Amino acid sequence: VMSYDLNSIRLNDVIDQAVAVLDVAVIGSVVNAIGCDVVATQEDFDIRWEDYPIGVDVPEFHEIFVSSMTNYANVTAEVDPESIGGIVDSILGTEPEVIERHQTLAGGDGLGIYSKYAIYNTYRQKWEKSDHRLDNGTPLLYDTGFVVTSIEIADGYFVDIYNVSTDEHESSVEARQAQLEQLAAFMKKYSKYNEDFGTYDHAVIVLGNFYAPLCQEDTVYADNGMIKLLVEGADLNDAWAVSTIEAIEEDSDTYDAYYDYAMTTELTVEQAYGHYDSVERVLYADGNGIDLSLANFTYADFIGSLSEIDLTSGALSDHKAAIAQIRFEIVEKTFDYGNEDTDKNVDTDETWLVRFLNSIAN
Repeated sequence: VMSYDLNSIRLNDVIDQAVAVLDVAVIGSVVNAIGCDVVATQEDFDIRWEDYPIGVDVPEFHEIFVSSMTNYANVTAEVDPESIGGIVDSILGTEPEVIERHQTLAGGDGLGIYSKYAIYNTYRQKWEKSDHRLDNGTPLLYDTGFVVTSIEIADGYFVDIYNVSTDEHESSVEARQAQLEQLAAFMKKYSKYNEDFGTYDHAVIVLGNFYAPLCQEDTVYADNGMIKLLVEGADLNDAWAVSTIEAIEEDSDTYDAYYDYAMTTELTVEQAYGHYDSVERVLYADGNGIDLSLANFTYADFIGSLSEIDLTSGALSDHKAAIAQIRFEIVEKTFDYGNEDTDKNVDTDETWLVRFLNSIAN
């Protein structure tokens, strides 16, 4: 799997916008050639240039990118307003409804999931709290948030794929903390997390730009930060940490190990970025019938140059791509989806008739 921010929002001038278009075109070709099974993109905006402030008529970022992704037959689409509700409302109860995008500029949320596996039930949610800081390199002209879709990796076996984009501004700590809380709460309900056993009904892989490098202490280490809410609080494994920090194993306590590693690893600022201070993350957890384990993880810089139009060279984005090789093993399911075992009600005070009706309902 890969998580990559295309860095398509640049506000300096028209030339910078044109360079961004060229970079996105090259990125699409590079990502397509690497051939990961699932690619999650941020700042993959479906920009309508007639609505954009700079007033120039250039091709749309998303169209350019998706046209290069020829190896991916399954791509998430924007939510149809007529499909909102239903299943999601029944799962989330009083949680905020899933909303359609294009609330601000006509660019969507910039979140795409490209999959070689079949995908089902794509839902998007914007953040309840966001700073909307306008600054070069931040996508907060737009309503960002997260998108979730389910991929079927074997007949009847599903993984919920999340793609996340939090507020990127350095001063947006409180907003990011609120966003991580919202994500954790949604994920636990949507992917059906069992608090008692720390397990999910579906396996889960969470990709995206968390803006949670280890130097952002309040985003990472606070009680409402990434480790407490997602790694420990939602029993997710951080692929980077599992591959890098010797003290961290899959499904282990991790809080002190993160901090100790950051404090004892001597790196310059330049070396740290893309090592332990990158913003892209890959988090994962087993599910009913699917065991996930990390085989390899890397942060990759995509370098490109267009010799004929020498406007761009060097790194194609201000982000490194997070690439994780995750093994999956199909194991015996605890239960079949939608068919709960009626024996689970044996120790309750329910009558045989209630148990019988519940079994039918399940």
